[in-house]
Amino acid sequence: MPAAGCSPQTSWTSWALGRLEGLAPPALADLVRRRAGLPDTTEAREVVGLHLAALDVSLDLGSPDLFVHQLRWELTRWPHVAPGSPSVAAAVRSVLEERLDELTLAAVVRHVGAAESGAATLEGRAWADRGWHGLSGLTPLGQTHLGLALAGRHDEAATHVAGLVADGTPVPEVLLEVIVPAQREVGRLWERGALTAAQEREATAVTRTTLSTLSAITSPAGRSGRGPVLVAASAPGDLHDLGPRIVAGLLQARGWQARYADPAASADDVVEAVVASGATLLLLGASMTAHLPSLRQAVGQVRADPRCGAVTVLVGGEPFRHAPGLGEWVGADLVATQGVDVLRAAAGLVGTERTAGL
Repeated sequence: MPAAGCSPQTSWTSWALGRLEGLAPPALADLVRRRAGLPDTTEAREVVGLHLAALDVSLDLGSPDLFVHQLRWELTRWPHVAPGSPSVAAAVRSVLEERLDELTLAAVVRHVGAAESGAATLEGRAWADRGWHGLSGLTPLGQTHLGLALAGRHDEAATHVAGLVADGTPVPEVLLEVIVPAQREVGRLWERGALTAAQEREATAVTRTTLSTLSAITSPAGRSGRGPVLVAASAPGDLHDLGPRIVAGLLQARGWQARYADPAASADDVVEAVVASGATLLLLGASMTAHLPSLRQAVGQVRADPRCGAVTVLVGGEPFRHAPGLGEWVGADLVATQGVDVLRAAAGLVGTERTAGL
């Protein structure tokens, strides 16, 4: 889970943290950072901010499972961020004990305890404990892509995926069985400290290059240019835009025309992208629980704009795997966490089933 680019929260979502009268998210984050003995650095502030945002949303939804993913990441990454420092969770509890009433604090403690139990299970730690053995889980083609990405070899990676398609490998298979597993391994290696932040960014940039290559190959503009239009974007503040781009790539292979919002796009930018393109489908992704409030805001602004009345909103990302009611909470029409779910949902929008070959 590389640097997430989380936009600072300005208010609380949950009933529990909403009782911190006069203590807005930035102020609490600063208190927690100092209580944990962390330096005033971008990475330290981001880790604390992500922790509090994920806790806030999971409390609002009453879903400890939504907080587990954040805790698993911290169990893996924390020793590399601040060796020897106390956990963020311990510092948060210490601050909340001083500022919440007894009943509210007890509810928060129970919620966090349930999430910590999930993060500490053998299943919860398996991802962190695999070490370099995770490479053995990749196919030979996935290992090739990973090697090129880690070496920063953009042109060779692009040639590799283009060659797979030219040799008859379906684009969805290239996306889901080569690029996605390799990119997940990049993130896991970064979490374990095996890659520096610069190395992770370069590897991710290579993956983005390969996605652009596949997009050019499958673009309907080279055929008829008449397919339905979609806009793909990550939640405002979430710089992890690979998920929406991969989903858009799946749909491009089925005849859709894709338009991409910039990773730094605001909710207003997303609305304008939908209006300018005439899109009938908006893909929005959130890589972490902490980004759900901004995704919810973006959906709300799309709903409120009469120019977007014809667009269907489909959401996905890691948090949606863990909370069945999350799609309704953010205001989406559809939720998809698997490639085949995306294709079926999109096929339903154009009135035809075209999911074969995935």
